[in-house]
Amino acid sequence: MLFRSDVLIDRMGSAILNYHIEKDVLIENTFLLSAEKGAQFGNGVKVSILNEAGGRDVTLFNDLNAQIAYFQASFRHDSEFQQKLDSLIEKNIKSQVHSHGIVESGVRIRNCGSIKNVRIGMDAILESAAKLENGTILSCPQHPSYVGVSVVAQDFIVSEGAHIDAGVIMENVFVGQATQLGNQFSAENALFFANCEGFNSEVNSIFAGPYSVTHHKSTLLIASLFSFYNAGSGSNQSNHMYKLGPVHQGIFERGCKTGSFSYVLLESHVPAFSTVIGKHLTNIDAPLLPFSYITEEKGDSRLMPAINLFSIGTVRDEAKWPARDRRKANQKRDFIIFDVFSPYSVEKMRQGKAMLLKLYEETPREKSSIVYGGVQISRLLLRKGAKYYGFAIDRYLIGKIINKMEKAIETKASWKTIREQLVCNSASEDINNWLDLSGLLALKERIEKLMQDVKEDKIRTVEELLAQIQSIYEIYQDDEWAYIYNAFADDYGFAPDKMTPEDFSLLIKKWAKAANSLNALIL
Repeated sequence: MLFRSDVLIDRMGSAILNYHIEKDVLIENTFLLSAEKGAQFGNGVKVSILNEAGGRDVTLFNDLNAQIAYFQASFRHDSEFQQKLDSLIEKNIKSQVHSHGIVESGVRIRNCGSIKNVRIGMDAILESAAKLENGTILSCPQHPSYVGVSVVAQDFIVSEGAHIDAGVIMENVFVGQATQLGNQFSAENALFFANCEGFNSEVNSIFAGPYSVTHHKSTLLIASLFSFYNAGSGSNQSNHMYKLGPVHQGIFERGCKTGSFSYVLLESHVPAFSTVIGKHLTNIDAPLLPFSYITEEKGDSRLMPAINLFSIGTVRDEAKWPARDRRKANQKRDFIIFDVFSPYSVEKMRQGKAMLLKLYEETPREKSSIVYGGVQISRLLLRKGAKYYGFAIDRYLIGKIINKMEKAIETKASWKTIREQLVCNSASEDINNWLDLSGLLALKERIEKLMQDVKEDKIRTVEELLAQIQSIYEIYQDDEWAYIYNAFADDYGFAPDKMTPEDFSLLIKKWAKAANSLNALIL
């Protein structure tokens, strides 16, 4: 055991064994603090998410973020990539193995029970925690982590600024930056990334991307992928095939909400920014219909496409998420694009609009509804949903063009100069194909290029992998403009930089109609 200066240890119940304790540390009225030689402090723990039966395990390590976890869980079909990624992570984990535990400077440990094989980061506060075993508590002066009353945690990693209190029980869990867990919350085999909130509820085998929230005692979340998600009281999912066990999984794309006492039978794929109300006994699979309401009527699941486009809640969400980013650490680990309207969501609307119009033309007039993706859609709503998607697409594409032109227009530049602002030099061959990697929106071809670099050993460390992910994050706006340029040309018949003043005048009117129509519906 090694002590630095300004350390106060008082009233230990049992012992401090095999720890290096840095300066300005207080440890008082605590039963046990011990570490074994070769402990990995939560690094290397396998977390079974999405599928309880295994097959989508995520390996915990200190530098884990939402995107690397997504790579581990969602690209299992590429075995060569997974082997290379596992090798990078294993190399990183080996650097975390020590012959002793560490309590870094500024830590406060008061009135705790047993703490075994736990590495404790700078300025972390542990108060009245019951039992902590095999974990790491990352912390920093800018945003200390807190572990409080009656917390029981085993096989875990906690990131900077996390706040865990009031009887939380967790096993095989990663807790992201600024995440808050409390009020007897229970979690097993779960990942929580930046700014999540978990209170009162129970979760098992979930991948909770940034801003996933569950606050209610009667809520159970299981075997599903979430991000920017809000669970209503009594939300529940079923992943069992009964005699064959829990083999199903769910995808709730970004921005979904589930109403009070909703039930979703897995396997299901709920489209982005959609609301699920009622009990659904069929498998929902409608990823091309974002911003929808999914309700239950007399045992049937019904979908109303595009209705959430004019929900005041959707408008509020776009403003609240960036404003509620609690992360204060110098390094923000998860890469997050907050945009509600983006190439990811708009392209789904473009494809959804085309599909709805096709279904409307193909559906006989005497049929009142059709079945698509496990849900019923009223025939009349096929055309109406397509119209609403059209409004949102026009508002996004034309609005982005206007934004791009504004500065040049304000300086009273010539039309030639204004059009030069709209040139696009992207060389992307598949600009319409986008992915959401748990908060990071990215061109699929960029992700495939990164994966290929990993397979070819061009990326050799976790640090290099994170740097490449960051470069994709930083180029998002350029890629978004390339998407807008191409989608605009497809939808309106001419490229933005070929637009005439007369074209622009017509587009302004089209944008105003779309924006006013959506705003009127919101009001």
